[in-house]
Amino acid sequence: MPDTELNSLENRRQDLKNILGGLYEELPTTTDPEQKAALRVKIGQYERSLAEIERQIKRASGLDTFEEGGVLFDMAKLLSIRKRLPELYLVNCDRSEVVFDFWDSFEDHRERHNPYQFYFLLACPTQQPDSFGERMVYELRKEELKDRPEAVLFKRRSDGKRVAFDELPLGRNLVKAQNAFKTYFSERFGLHQSNTSFEEYLNTGLPTLGFEYVTLTFEIQAGDWNPRMMKDYLRWLVDTFTDAHDQVPTFWFMFVIFIKNAHKEKLSRRYQKVMDDVKAVVEATPEKSTLLTPLEPVEQEFLEEWLLKVDEENSASKIEDLIKTFIDCLPEDKKQDAKNNEFLDMTDIQRLQQIIYQISHTKE
Repeated sequence: MPDTELNSLENRRQDLKNILGGLYEELPTTTDPEQKAALRVKIGQYERSLAEIERQIKRASGLDTFEEGGVLFDMAKLLSIRKRLPELYLVNCDRSEVVFDFWDSFEDHRERHNPYQFYFLLACPTQQPDSFGERMVYELRKEELKDRPEAVLFKRRSDGKRVAFDELPLGRNLVKAQNAFKTYFSERFGLHQSNTSFEEYLNTGLPTLGFEYVTLTFEIQAGDWNPRMMKDYLRWLVDTFTDAHDQVPTFWFMFVIFIKNAHKEKLSRRYQKVMDDVKAVVEATPEKSTLLTPLEPVEQEFLEEWLLKVDEENSASKIEDLIKTFIDCLPEDKKQDAKNNEFLDMTDIQRLQQIIYQISHTKE
């Protein structure tokens, strides 16, 4: 199956997980018996759809070798893993340059006492740009809130642990998109419960939030980009969040824009327009906005370094054997690319990270 179809399946899987997460949260708060029964039916339908998508992904990418009992899983179990790995280890392979860019910008914002920070990242889905955003949430907790990880608010997936990305609210024109965002924001932060409008919140804030940082993580497919209004919409978002009540936490917005093969070839006219629009917004608002470095495939040596981070007792030969097995388990086209140029897509690396994370949580 071509990468584009596999990426589409993986995007659909995440959409279904996000929908199910919302339904799981809604079920216990629903008191009407008929509505509760209808919710259970809906949940069952989405769970069956998710199971089918999972089966298609496994068939498409050879993931049976990545499952417990598969050759790669068995090889990974030979590693020394003496600790339960935190969620950060699902997403923290390489990307050091982009991480440096993020923290440089973060420090600049802090020196300016900027309550609203905007980060934009454009990349191919195979390089997992959303996982980079997830990583920075975990790193924020680790670096800035060591003793108070609960002081950062982020939306979680249905597992209750990992960071969830929402689709950026859109509309057929600028006004519709703006209204869709206001509705999203009001529902996300419960403004309707206090009869507070979006505009009132911007003036008064919500001191009762009780967090030091609040993250809003969004994803946008380049195919959904409306060239007639997206630049104005993003500029409106940046300009709208300006002055803050002194008790409002620091908000940082992460916008991940998926552009197929962004790292491989010259962008099409349509995709170049997406890039140009984002650059224009960032250049017009440099005091609040950052365009992060594009994500490239990962050199194998960085995967080797990550495996040493898992446990420094792992020998070079054990790591080399695992990586060879990992590459042999890839689809044929990716296997040849990895052997010829020693680069790997982050999508594949994170499947290996998932295995090792899982093993770390099952070892006694």
